[in-house]
Amino acid sequence: GFTGEWVAREALLQASGASVALAGRSEAKLHALAQALAAELCLREPPAVLVADAEDAASLDKMCVRAKVVVSCVGPYRFWGEPVVSACVRGGADYIDISGEPEFIERIAVDYGKAAKEAGVLVVSACGFDSIPCDMGTLMAAQALRDAGGVPRSVEAYISMGTDDGRNVVGHYPTWQCAVMGVGAAGELRTLRRRAKKEGSLPPPAPVEGPKLKIHRGWHRVAALRPARWAFPFIGSDASIIRRTMGHLASTPEHAPPAFAPVQAAVYLTVSSRWYMWLFTFFGALFKFLAQRRWGRKLLLKYPSTFSNGAFSRAGPSKEDIEHTNLRIDFIAKGTGGGGKVHCALTGPEPGYALCSRVCAAAALTLADASERGGAVPEGGV
Repeated sequence: GFTGEWVAREALLQASGASVALAGRSEAKLHALAQALAAELCLREPPAVLVADAEDAASLDKMCVRAKVVVSCVGPYRFWGEPVVSACVRGGADYIDISGEPEFIERIAVDYGKAAKEAGVLVVSACGFDSIPCDMGTLMAAQALRDAGGVPRSVEAYISMGTDDGRNVVGHYPTWQCAVMGVGAAGELRTLRRRAKKEGSLPPPAPVEGPKLKIHRGWHRVAALRPARWAFPFIGSDASIIRRTMGHLASTPEHAPPAFAPVQAAVYLTVSSRWYMWLFTFFGALFKFLAQRRWGRKLLLKYPSTFSNGAFSRAGPSKEDIEHTNLRIDFIAKGTGGGGKVHCALTGPEPGYALCSRVCAAAALTLADASERGGAVPEGGV
């Protein structure tokens, strides 16, 4: 698919001797892509091709027994993701995806955590824009405050996206589809979390000292950003992934950085003006109303550009759109001592495809290399 092509390109660029193969449903399209990437990247020979279909368990099994790490780009994951996870657990291949769908991510942890651990298979979701930048940035901001002599208690992340020539930021239809179905399934996520809490299948919340972090549920002006921006809660998986990271590191200190202490976290998306705030408010309220109703979801999926004010389309962003889009995430860590606050920032390229493919490919190749060298690879699990 669209994102898979970006991930494949980055994996081949970063491979450094690692064997990279392309997998998908259409052998003809895979060979065409392999030839195109080989020509574009000046490879001596095109990457290998494996035919695998999320609706054909046998083809997935054949793929997984030949792989060390499988990178799944089969979104929406709530429809197509689970068969790939299941095949990886059966076949002994570690699994990585770029899902930002909280319901899928947590359902896989609940349903496959035990089986993956027994099989020695590592299943890692959210290895793209959701949620590596915010997850790692939170840890780094907390460490920066610690280095300044403070004791971090909370980190707030503010995501800002823009373009360098005034064009609109554009997303692809599958991302829109994931958002529509995710909001429509909010009740399923609440039920799943109650089940996970009862079964103990997710890491327990990390014990955090100090006053409780105030989570803004609506719009608020952030004067600490320069220039000041308006922010509202980001609906992706980032906040829940950060909480899981904190819970995991608190319960397994051998995997934690030196002097680690868990922090509370919040993640927000920002806009530059009141006009964009009201625009987001209108389209956001309409989106939520429609996504919670079956007939409304059909409308949203049929007319993505209309109901997103042009932010999403079936055609997706052009190469020029992606090249001119940029990302900035501000992290504000607060605590006690050392001045009490540290402000860090992460900047990068367009997040949904350019940045996502780079960090996903790096994560997959790091895991494959560590496995090959017998390095410090975590035991199986989700």
